[in-house]
Amino acid sequence: MSLQDWMKKSYEGLDEQVNNTIAYVLLPANMDRMGLTGASTWINTVFDPQIKAYSTAISVWKDISKRTPLVVKTLQDEKAKLIPIYREMYSGFICNNPLVTSTDREAMGFPPSSDIKPTPSPDPTSYVISEVKLIGPGVIEIHYHDQVSTGRAKPYGVHGAEILWVIADQPTDNWDDLLHSSFSTASPLRMSFNSNQRSKTLSFSARWENTRGVKGPLSEVASAIIP
Repeated sequence: MSLQDWMKKSYEGLDEQVNNTIAYVLLPANMDRMGLTGASTWINTVFDPQIKAYSTAISVWKDISKRTPLVVKTLQDEKAKLIPIYREMYSGFICNNPLVTSTDREAMGFPPSSDIKPTPSPDPTSYVISEVKLIGPGVIEIHYHDQVSTGRAKPYGVHGAEILWVIADQPTDNWDDLLHSSFSTASPLRMSFNSNQRSKTLSFSARWENTRGVKGPLSEVASAIIP
């Protein structure tokens, strides 16, 4: 299996492959051994739900009596959403992860590793620089990049940014007050708030997280009024 053709092309083949992957990854012993515990939030909130959406579309499509143009279009759309997430799973957590064995990779449907051991992703050491944009009523975007770059590229080995945040009547500059956490693999992170939260203050801090779940230093706490 080459790096170019590891993803199954058929609807049903891909469905079987991604479900084998998620079943293997979600076993606690496997997740811990492969160093993916730090990625569990992304796996459970991004990867797994899209697999379920695709599998649901597949189950409807398999019923020939219900295979309308709308059903086919829905399946195609769900596949188009799944493919980049599946590639991100492979490139972000598997292909350069020294804790993942060839047996692991083959069980998940990925290419076997080469005889050359990859270099482990380094611990993040740089800070996240962020900027808030008020998009509309109750909607805020947090745009972020690395301190040494004004572009969108993340530091080598980094999978995404963890944003710690809290909503209160007044801003805070204390990291311990940031009770909630969101994870973003690509800038910006869009956050939506209900009517009761508008006019309150969102305080947040961000840090990089690499493919092994190791977190970098937290940025200074920033604040914004929720529009």
